[in-house]
Amino acid sequence: MAVAMNPDASAGLVVHADAGVSAPALFRLAVKLVVGGLMVAALSAALIWVPVRLAAGAR
Repeated sequence: MAVAMNPDASAGLVVHADAGVSAPALFRLAVKLVVGGLMVAALSAALIWVPVRLAAGAR
């Protein structure tokens, strides 16, 4: 928390402030989540595709 004011508490104060954050671990986390999502998608597709192919071949 920051407080900015004139020393005599008068009006008319203008403040320009910038803030920033550096989080290099977020890129690795994003890559892991995307890869994990692709693996789950492939497993889901296999769990649908294999029974459908087996059922179609049973006819």
